[in-house]
Amino acid sequence: MKKLLLFCLLLSPALVKAQTTEPAKTMTAAEAREVYCTLTASDRTLSSTKVNVTVNYGQVAKDDPRNIAEAAKVQAYITIPDALNYMATQGWTVVSSTITSERTVNTAHFLLKRIVSVDTK
Repeated sequence: MKKLLLFCLLLSPALVKAQTTEPAKTMTAAEAREVYCTLTASDRTLSSTKVNVTVNYGQVAKDDPRNIAEAAKVQAYITIPDALNYMATQGWTVVSSTITSERTVNTAHFLLKRIVSVDTK
C-alpha cells in the first residue's frame, strides 16, 4: 500500500504539468513597434448629427492595401463614436484628441496608435 501511495505522489506532478497550457506568446520590444494615424471628423453641411470621417496614415503607410480598406470602412460611419469603435476593434487606441472650430464648422482630431510586429508595415 505504501508503494502505491508513493507511486501516486511521484506521478501527480507530471499529471498536473500535463494539464497546463502554454501562455500566449507576447511580442517583445524588439519585435513590436508603434504606428500612428489621425482620424478627423468634421460636420457635414446642413446636418447636425452626421460627420465626414477621414483617416490619415502618413506618407509611409498610405499605400498599404490594409490601410486603404480600413479607411474606406471608417468613412462609411456617420458618427464619431461609430468610427472610433471600429478603429478600436482594429487594435487602435486614442492617444489624444482636439476640437477646432472655424465659423460654423466643428472638426474633431484624434491621434490613434497601435502596436504591430516589426515585419508589418
